[in-house]
Amino acid sequence: MGATRRVAIVGNIAGGKSTLARALSEATGIPHREYDTLLWRGAELLSNKEAIAREQAWLVEDSWIIDGMGAWEAIERRLDRADGIIFVDLPLLQHCAWAAQRRLNQARRGEAPDPKEAVLDLETLFRLVEITHKRTRPRILAYLEAHPEKQTVRLRSKAALQRMIEDFRRKAVERRSAASPAR
Repeated sequence: MGATRRVAIVGNIAGGKSTLARALSEATGIPHREYDTLLWRGAELLSNKEAIAREQAWLVEDSWIIDGMGAWEAIERRLDRADGIIFVDLPLLQHCAWAAQRRLNQARRGEAPDPKEAVLDLETLFRLVEITHKRTRPRILAYLEAHPEKQTVRLRSKAALQRMIEDFRRKAVERRSAASPAR
């Protein structure tokens, strides 16, 4: 992502956005913000007014990595302010598979689902994935086409996503090594 200081990571539910954002944050030292934390307090959905106020505090910072979605207006505010955009644009079935796998792994470990997902049964979660793919994805693509000045990466496969995460993780190790005093 070059010299970008404000990176918006967007894409459908269960696409690896937060994992990617954490890896990028570790590689660069830029603070990571997860958009879902603006919307939820435990299992309680916060008011739009409260979420927007909290979001504005993030957006005025000099540097950030914000991952997540939300309403189109919120996505657009982030994209407008971002120097760089990473669009995790995986196939629809990949998002469904990862959403189901996440729930299965939590059940195997005896964990409750993430509070924001606990209010959704798997069928509803799949419907949200499909709606996001059909409605929000085209808007993101149109935005990217209309803003060629933005540094953009579009990840279209699981392999491309994994390569980017691994690359950021290697850079994080290099960054930590360079910061450590020589022995």
